[in-house]
Amino acid sequence: MTDWDEVVGHWDHGPFAYGSMETTELVLLPDGTGWGLWAGVAGGQDLVVFEWRRLGPDRLSITETLLASGTWDSARPGQVICAEPPQPATGRQEFRYELTTEVPPLGNDPVAALTLDPAFLFAHQFALVSRDATAAGRPKVVTD
Repeated sequence: MTDWDEVVGHWDHGPFAYGSMETTELVLLPDGTGWGLWAGVAGGQDLVVFEWRRLGPDRLSITETLLASGTWDSARPGQVICAEPPQPATGRQEFRYELTTEVPPLGNDPVAALTLDPAFLFAHQFALVSRDATAAGRPKVVTD
């Protein structure tokens, strides 16, 4: 694994969010793009599409390119249902990160973990879901 791809993958806050009413997913693709998806139990959902890059051995930056705010529906998986079209974005944030192996609160086995400071979409710690994430997995924005 090279320095570049140590953070590449699909990361999920869920395993560390015991008792929380919301969760965040973070996807960092090898081409320097990605997205974050926040979802709350009450039905809210926000999608942030971005470009990212490493700034050093423990730092990365995320530059937002698109924001969509809407809801989710279990009958429509993989969609962010919005009343308004997504909006272009230009916000940029820098993060310190640490890669470790952790056992989530209700887990039995250790998982690869990514910790960000400050939080990204309300989450600090993420468990690795897969290193094989692709742009095809990005949620679709649907305007209803």
